[in-house]
Amino acid sequence: MRVTGLGEPMTYRQDPRWGYLMEPGRRVSTYGSPLQINSPGLRGPELRDPKPAGVIRVLFLGDSITYGSGRVPERGMFCRRVETLAAEHGLQVESVNVSAAGWSPQNWVAWTAANGLLGADLLVPVIPTIDLARPFARPEQYDMLEHPPLLRLTNLWWKAQSPWLPSVPLTEEALAANLAAIRELESRLHGVPLVAVFIPSREPGDHLEWWLPYEKQFPGALDLRESLEPSDFVDVVHLSAAGHAEVGERIWARLRPQLEALAAARAARVQ
Repeated sequence: MRVTGLGEPMTYRQDPRWGYLMEPGRRVSTYGSPLQINSPGLRGPELRDPKPAGVIRVLFLGDSITYGSGRVPERGMFCRRVETLAAEHGLQVESVNVSAAGWSPQNWVAWTAANGLLGADLLVPVIPTIDLARPFARPEQYDMLEHPPLLRLTNLWWKAQSPWLPSVPLTEEALAANLAAIRELESRLHGVPLVAVFIPSREPGDHLEWWLPYEKQFPGALDLRESLEPSDFVDVVHLSAAGHAEVGERIWARLRPQLEALAAARAARVQ
């Protein structure tokens, strides 16, 4: 199992500012599909620093849905689909995936407060129903591993038990804190555009009225709550490969005018 990479568990590094993030510089295979964690602890390839001239950097912010839940190969994730579609239309777009399993908006806002926006030209927070009132996530809430177990079978047992682990309660207090965090993020953008994406959860539970303040906060959001099919999900929350492809194409269609405008403005400055 070690040789094939099967069951190679993800490990996490705690930080009181943003809770936790993946252990940097690792290559793991939680569901048999290898994935790379770069030096900042984000899923995906290493960031180019400084950002190359002509590249438009898009910062995706979210939880395990944006992260891909470990089941979707890197090339199939919606953030990479946006890159591919942009390249087909002559645009150099680099997607940066700032996300982790269990994160709430408070976590990804805190991460950007501490690490900056990485030279992003555009931000895309992805907000699912399950995150509306999710509290600030800490590693002990989700039994996040700091060190890999000695036996890979231990990791497989943990995954078999994980669907029955207790969920973190959603609260009105967390709802208010998430919205306050998002407003704080927007105060730091200084003209960087932001396009929120609303994603449904197939078992949203009660309190659908919790969407109302998000709708008010993001009146121009890309709203996918009524447009995704059951086949777009692998469970009640996470997107399937088909779901990632669909969401990626929808995000690209929404962002394309802004990305083209950014590219044109950059080309004009160079001339």
